[in-house]
Amino acid sequence: MKRKRFTEEQIIGILQEHEAGVSATELSRKHGFAEDMLYKWKSTHGGMDVSEAKRLRELKADPLLGYSQSIRGFQFYSHSIVAGGLLETS
Repeated sequence: MKRKRFTEEQIIGILQEHEAGVSATELSRKHGFAEDMLYKWKSTHGGMDVSEAKRLRELKADPLLGYSQSIRGFQFYSHSIVAGGLLETS
């Protein structure tokens, strides 16, 4: 299985830098990833905090919740958690 180079916390930090106004080109050079990865990460992790990512990782590890392994399933599942009130938002 392929090892991920960046943790979810690092990805969220990079996305927060991008939201603060740093260009995608500059971020990709600074952190060493392809520029198009930023937009892929933005579609899957956009708007999340580090605490939300940790909570979703815990939920993902729980076999009773029936987590879907697909990226799209993860997005739908994470939105349903927030909408259903299982994940507290501030």
